[in-house]
Amino acid sequence: MTILGVTNSFTGPAQSLEIVGNHIYGYSGPVATGTGGGDTVLIDFQTGNYYTVANITIGSENGLSDDFIWSVKLAGTVVYAQYISATYTDPPTAATALELIIPAYTPIEILMTRDSGSNNVNWLVALTGRLYRE
Repeated sequence: MTILGVTNSFTGPAQSLEIVGNHIYGYSGPVATGTGGGDTVLIDFQTGNYYTVANITIGSENGLSDDFIWSVKLAGTVVYAQYISATYTDPPTAATALELIIPAYTPIEILMTRDSGSNNVNWLVALTGRLYRE
């Protein structure tokens, strides 16, 4: 797990959270789900001394022939999950978005789980938002 990045410049995909002023962002880049099933971590970080209102957008880099479930965990608890069927094609415009409040000092994981099938699919996640400090 990475605890906040503060480089203030895009250096490529990373699982860390970047902070620029009162804004945050993180981009996974394409992450292969492989053919073995199980959870694949797309983004994993912990917030700092602020809470954030985040927009999470997920999509695939290549067409789907398998079923997937993507989920968001806060402090190890699933707070959101969505089933994506193999008919979910036409990436990258076929993306799913979620707005979420993330409390201070909270670990967050965004995961992709293969529900059925065995083909490799590359998933991408973008997390953007605004942070608030008291």
